Amino acid sequence: MIEQFVNFVIRPPRSEYNPDQYLWETEFILAGRKYKRLDLELTNARGLTIKCSHYVPAFIPENTSLPCVIYCHGNSGCRADANEAAVILLPANITVFTLDFSGSGLSGGDYVSLGWHEAFGGDRWVLLQAYSMEQKIPRLLEWYWIVLSLTYMA
Repeated sequence: MIEQFVNFVIRPPRSEYNPDQYLWETEFILAGRKYKRLDLELTNARGLTIKCSHYVPAFIPENTSLPCVIYCHGNSGCRADANEAAVILLPANITVFTLDFSGSGLSGGDYVSLGWHEAFGGDRWVLLQAYSMEQKIPRLLEWYWIVLSLTYMA
């Protein structure tokens, strides 16, 4: 019994899901406005595939930049956990970027490292570098369920 508890804590169960069933549709309407889900894959420093989704308005006027919340799930979580945040943030013109950390959800890796690889070992950094270079977002906001804090990055 104790061994099961220890394994549950140090190797939490992986959240496996069907994106077509648990993520927002690729095009959807929320609060009377049209939005879309853009899926992409990044590769971290360990060569693992990181599955990501970015929820944005269907139409963004040229030369307009919107703030973005990067939603980071907790242990046993996945990018589908960001659905509730998207309901609140999208109508406020805040885009939502979410990912399955390595070892979680549909991303590569056998297990989560309880934050080490996810936050410090490259998953977060490859995301921030790739995303901020491509999108030129003025403000990124990381929403951590892992440590239950909110960090503003300018």
